[in-house]
Amino acid sequence: MAPSSELSPSQARQAMISALLAVGDQLTPNARSALGIAAQTDDLNANEQARVSLWKSIGGRAMEATHDILCARLAICTLHPNASVADTQDTLEYFAYTYRLCGLPESALSHAFAAEQGNA
Repeated sequence: MAPSSELSPSQARQAMISALLAVGDQLTPNARSALGIAAQTDDLNANEQARVSLWKSIGGRAMEATHDILCARLAICTLHPNASVADTQDTLEYFAYTYRLCGLPESALSHAFAAEQGNA
């Protein structure tokens, strides 16, 4: 399932959140915690604090493709409640790529994007 440029930034964010919530048991505790914030609030300060916390947890390992780093990066994608339309397509493409690289079930990703496209 390719991410759709037809989704608004808020719909794209909701699709990413939904995809991760569906596989929450496969995420790291840090990623689940940040995802909870993304799912509960659009508050910029709360989302920024969660992003900073995730980046700190990555530390000097940002280029590693390990499960914990990939989970953190996926959660970071959801923590941008005021993303611009221009940034949204890049974020969706990166999210889908990272989601697959992380080995998470394609069915959850496809379902989340299809559900939001139905709301477009």
